Amino acid sequence: MKVNQEGQFTSTSGKELTGATISFKNGRVVTASDSGKPVGPETIVLNADGSQSDVMAASVGNGAGTYLYTWGTATTASESIELSVPGSTTKYAEKYSTKLTWTLTDVPGN
Repeated sequence: MKVNQEGQFTSTSGKELTGATISFKNGRVVTASDSGKPVGPETIVLNADGSQSDVMAASVGNGAGTYLYTWGTATTASESIELSVPGSTTKYAEKYSTKLTWTLTDVPGN
C-alpha cells in the first residue's frame, strides 16, 4: 500500500500553505494472523510533489490475512498524525485542503 499527497495545501481562495508537511508517526502493523506479516515504516513524511510513500508491503510468501496499519495508540494518538507549517509561512484565516491518494498496488489471489 502506498500514499501520496497531490499538491500543497491551498486555501479556498487559492493561497498556498508553503512548506507545510503531513507526518504519520508511530506506525505499526496490527493483526491476529499467524502468517508472516507485512512491514511498514514507523514514520512517513509526505511530499507535496505527489511522490508516493510506502505504507505497508509484504515479501513473497508473506502478507496473507487481514492487517491494519495504525499510527499511534490510545495514549499517543494526538501526536501520531501531524501537520507542520513553517513559522515563516503566511497563514490566512481560510480553510486549507489537499488530497491524499491511497493505492493498493498488489492483491494476492484467493
